[in-house]
Amino acid sequence: TTGTNALIQSMAGPKTQKIDLKGREVLPSFIHTHEHPTDWVWTEPSPLEHVLPSGSNGWMVVRWLKGTAKQQLAQWKSVLKEEAAQAKPGQWVWLSFDYGSEFENADELVKAFPKEVTRQVLDELVPNNPARVRDAWPIGNQIMLNTKGWEEAKKIDPPLASGGEEGGGGAWGIDIGRSIEPNVINGTHVEFLADLLKAEFELWAAQGITTFGSSPYAGNNLRAISLLDQKGEMPGRFAWGYTGNAWDDETMRYVASILGKGTDHVWNVGAWDSSGGTCTTFNARPEVKSKERCNFEPGSRGREHVEAIVRNGGRIATMHSGGDKDIDYLMDAIVKASKDAGMSMDDIRAKRHAFDHASGAPRPDQLPVLKNLGMIISMISVDLWEKRADY
Repeated sequence: TTGTNALIQSMAGPKTQKIDLKGREVLPSFIHTHEHPTDWVWTEPSPLEHVLPSGSNGWMVVRWLKGTAKQQLAQWKSVLKEEAAQAKPGQWVWLSFDYGSEFENADELVKAFPKEVTRQVLDELVPNNPARVRDAWPIGNQIMLNTKGWEEAKKIDPPLASGGEEGGGGAWGIDIGRSIEPNVINGTHVEFLADLLKAEFELWAAQGITTFGSSPYAGNNLRAISLLDQKGEMPGRFAWGYTGNAWDDETMRYVASILGKGTDHVWNVGAWDSSGGTCTTFNARPEVKSKERCNFEPGSRGREHVEAIVRNGGRIATMHSGGDKDIDYLMDAIVKASKDAGMSMDDIRAKRHAFDHASGAPRPDQLPVLKNLGMIISMISVDLWEKRADY
């Protein structure tokens, strides 16, 4: 109940406990069913500036660009060169652009990044240290390493790092983008990573958000979160989904065996690999339709991995989805793999398979099917307040 002091005071009884907040607020405990705190920690300055106020430690020199997009694009080379001059042998030179508190810099930076930030330029500016530059998008699909940085990444995870070379020196893919900071740069510094994630979770907790459904997106992130949990220092609760690189039946049996297992603050809720694609049954402009893709259609890698999770007793959870056509394929895959494993409809419903985001979906006719399968949908509401140019 909310209201004036007089109204609330009048509701107090003889056993009511009263706490003087001295001007502060009390917020309810919000559950964020889908978020990326382990990604945002590298794209918003507060946590790093809190844990690393000097901007440097034994293995990393950190700088954030400030100002408008034009100002950042004008200064990034000189800032990076200054960092390189300050860096000791072996230290990573780490630089990030800033989208702005209202994402006002985002469009211009996203378009400019691939043209401005190339491996050749980074090699010229930072010839003697590994270097990493990224735009401010949390998922990390625009991140660039110089050659020395790529060599370091290849030592830690050769298959993942090969994506950077195959891409012809362009911006790195999502997987390697998410792996660079936790697994490569901080691979032997899990305590530092734990302090950093603690600061990130505290930011969310200050807004009343105490529980997340997400993926760690990198092995060391989960190690750091588990370390916080062991020390009794987790500021929130983290329900995580497996998004690793192995999808064979035996690995999926292991993952299924830990479903629901963990502690009050860290536990597994499922697994997923590919996000649902953008393909839809709706009419759209030709330039939009031409970019549609389905990730769960029969014969696709994403479809094989969904079926492997379900067939081996696992649960689909914390997974992105979008277009309604791929949601049809997802439901088909769940039914097929469950029946292949000898599961009944009650067994399927008991799993409570889930997907998130779902912008523009599901269709009204999909709702009874989802209900029949016992599925949980966690929607994303950005379309309510953002004007999207691609719809």
